[in-house]
Amino acid sequence: MKLGTDVASPPGRVLQTHQPVVVSDLPNDPAFRYSPVLQDHGIVSVLNVPVAADGVVWGVLEVDSEIPRHFSRSDVKFLTAMGNILGMAVQRKLLENRAEDITRKAIAEVEQQKTLMRELVHRDRNDFQLVIALLVVQKVKQPDPDVQQAFRHVLDRVGAISMAHDQLVMRPGSGTIDLAAYLQALCGNFDQRREDIRVETHCEPAELVHERAVRLGLIVNELVTNAIKHAFPSSQGTVRVEFTVDRDIEQGCLTVADDGAGMGPPRPGSSGLQLVQSLAAQIGGSVERVNPGHGTAFRISFPLVI
Repeated sequence: MKLGTDVASPPGRVLQTHQPVVVSDLPNDPAFRYSPVLQDHGIVSVLNVPVAADGVVWGVLEVDSEIPRHFSRSDVKFLTAMGNILGMAVQRKLLENRAEDITRKAIAEVEQQKTLMRELVHRDRNDFQLVIALLVVQKVKQPDPDVQQAFRHVLDRVGAISMAHDQLVMRPGSGTIDLAAYLQALCGNFDQRREDIRVETHCEPAELVHERAVRLGLIVNELVTNAIKHAFPSSQGTVRVEFTVDRDIEQGCLTVADDGAGMGPPRPGSSGLQLVQSLAAQIGGSVERVNPGHGTAFRISFPLVI
């Protein structure tokens, strides 16, 4: 059934004015057009009210009568209330549909971002592998043992950063790294350096953002490498890497200790220890050299979150 939306049509006038329209004698009322549809059904009296909510008219609610009838003010109020209820129901449904659309778009955008992030991480991994391969080639070409050793230090540092990216790949979308798993994987590589030196790890679980975890990994890389190089000149031993968390003050404590001959006094201009101090400062931490009684130990204390 189709009815006009102009002011000569009762429902049309409601749409135009947003006000109820009562026509007691539609066939003889010159202000309105007598629709053929209503004629066919013998409708002579109509009451039309807007289906509205928050000032928005969604449609028209109409009551028809086949006998002449004057709709009272109470009739108008009752039907207007019904129209408002219908309007709110329509509005709620439209809002639900809109919310679903927004949710679907948000989910799609999140999935797209995750896909892009996975692609970027994958590319980063490939880039790290390329850098490591180039460093290895250049290291082999160097005749000077000291230069080769310098290349080895750079390779270790790049490897520590690359391993952090691998941890991100294993935890897509989180943006954090399981520090215990990261340090265990990192120290697993050191454990193969010398058969007579063990590298043990005891790490409490903690979630750190990538940037902070990488700096801790580089610190461990420097300290463990120095311990392997200087603490055991002619004997076997153990290097321990421990990480503990004080939840009361939200502070982490990283300790790298050995039971060897010790490193002796810090060598002037030691780039490794300078790097450790610089990395610790970048995460708001401090470096303390402690006396374990035998060997050498360094303790790095830092806030878990800055």
